[in-house]
Amino acid sequence: MAAFVLFLLPVLALTTTPARAETVLAHGHRQVAEHAQAVTEFTTAVNRYLELHRLLESPMAYLTRGTDLEQTERAREAHRKAIVEARIALPRGDIFTPRVAADIRRELLIAVRHAQTAEVDVTQLALEYLPPLPNEVEYRFVDRDLVLLDTETLLVVDVLEHALPPQVVDDPAFQSNEQELCAPEIAPPVVQGSPCQAHPELPMCWS
Repeated sequence: MAAFVLFLLPVLALTTTPARAETVLAHGHRQVAEHAQAVTEFTTAVNRYLELHRLLESPMAYLTRGTDLEQTERAREAHRKAIVEARIALPRGDIFTPRVAADIRRELLIAVRHAQTAEVDVTQLALEYLPPLPNEVEYRFVDRDLVLLDTETLLVVDVLEHALPPQVVDDPAFQSNEQELCAPEIAPPVVQGSPCQAHPELPMCWS
């Protein structure tokens, strides 16, 4: 009987190992599929915003951009107000949806672990793990929060709170963009429930 048991143990090991490997492989495929879905959802939302951005921009803005600073600022302000009015009914998280938010937090956690292991700048490596953006918008980190900023209108499109894990703020390699996002001297009021409620020091809000 003992000999039979000793013979059976290696057989069981051989039969369970492929099953576990198959489970791990299936989990990996599911994560890849979920990541692809999140990136597609995020890209679609960003492109939808850019369609609105381009639709509401005055065709005459290009004629004076960079030549007449006062007129350029007036055109930017008009463009900004038009976007705000068009998006006023949209809820916060229109771009950083729950699926996208979960995926970004997971990717940033991986980036932070790699940065700490390699002893490199956390912010720069973290940005490499995020989906690419068109020229009109860019990512900014304010403490642990991830901000999506329209660089042409200086409009905050959306904010993902607690995008980075807590330990990142204490990391000396972490460089926040908070100083770059200081509000202008005359800042518009922050509307209750807007994406800037978490960071009223940000320059502009879309609602």
